[in-house]
Amino acid sequence: MSVASGFISFDSEKRIYPIMPQDPLLSETPIVGLWIWGVSDLRQPYVWSACTRFVFCRSLKAGGNKMATNTPDTFLIVNFRSN
Repeated sequence: MSVASGFISFDSEKRIYPIMPQDPLLSETPIVGLWIWGVSDLRQPYVWSACTRFVFCRSLKAGGNKMATNTPDTFLIVNFRSN
């Protein structure tokens, strides 16, 4: 089973949308969390790894990107489950 993850942001109407990690839009939009695809249980090591990468991602903080949460350790997780 393949798994994937990326970031989530929101538009001016507060609709959440996924962003791939390589997307150039990533440095221009407020990031509110991350999305994960292909896991059935949020306790899996891949999820913990993705969350750790998000919290400590230097490119998000150094690239002029604004985190859209009140604290740097608060974020959303969207799980797109596969059947």
